[in-house]
Amino acid sequence: MVLAYIAYTTAPISRQKRVADKRVRIISQYSDKQQEFLDFVLDQYLKEGVGELDRGKLPQLLELKYSAIRDAVAELGSVGENSQVFVDFQQYLYEQDQLA
Repeated sequence: MVLAYIAYTTAPISRQKRVADKRVRIISQYSDKQQEFLDFVLDQYLKEGVGELDRGKLPQLLELKYSAIRDAVAELGSVGENSQVFVDFQQYLYEQDQLA
C-alpha cells in the first residue's frame, strides 16, 4: 500500500474498506458456488492479509474450505477454472474507482 501511495499519490485503503466497497461487484461476476468460495477467500484476506491472495495459497484455501481438492473440483469445476477465477476476481478487488 505504501508503494501505491508514493507512486500514485493515492491514500492507502484498509482491507476492510476495500472488501466492503468491492464485495458486491466481485460476487456478482460469478456463479453461486464460485461466490461462496470467493466470499470465503475474502474473509481469509480480511483475517490474514494480502498473502491469502497469492496464487500459491489456492490449494490450501480449497482444502480449508472443501477438505480436499477433489471435493473442490466437484463443487467448482476444474483446477484450471478455479485458478482462473482466483486470479481474475482480484482485478475487481484492486480496481481504482473512476473519478467523475
